[in-house]
Amino acid sequence: MADANRTDADIIGDAYAQRLAGLYDTFFMSVVQSPDNPGPAKDAFVRGVVLARTVRDMAIKSLPADGTQAPKPFDAIAKV
Repeated sequence: MADANRTDADIIGDAYAQRLAGLYDTFFMSVVQSPDNPGPAKDAFVRGVVLARTVRDMAIKSLPADGTQAPKPFDAIAKV
């Protein structure tokens, strides 16, 4: 069940943290499996972190200001 006290920014932050953890796990396993050539895994990790940060920043910037009224559901708008 969703926590009513969590804001959209909290949810975005948690998703970002989960994505970073997944990227790190993948990077770590790649380095363990190929310790002689960590370069490609490191490059992929850095690209993934940059992308995750960009997506997080875009999502947070797209949030409405505090106190903004929620939009009406589509079915309420469509009833004309």
